[in-house]
Amino acid sequence: MEKMTEKQINKAIVSVKATLAVEGLTPSKATLESGRRFLQGEITSQEAIGSITKRILAKKERLQRV
Repeated sequence: MEKMTEKQINKAIVSVKATLAVEGLTPSKATLESGRRFLQGEITSQEAIGSITKRILAKKERLQRV
């Protein structure tokens, strides 16, 4: 993937947030940061997905304990 400019990254994030808002969803700050790191070329898509999935599963596990 070609490296994106900061302007392109910000535009992509705004677009994703708007799309999720239509569905009544809000991405966490950590999820947005993983997405930003991917778009900046710092991590692979698999690393971003893995990081997000790990956080979701950990949160689900914490909620099940309650």
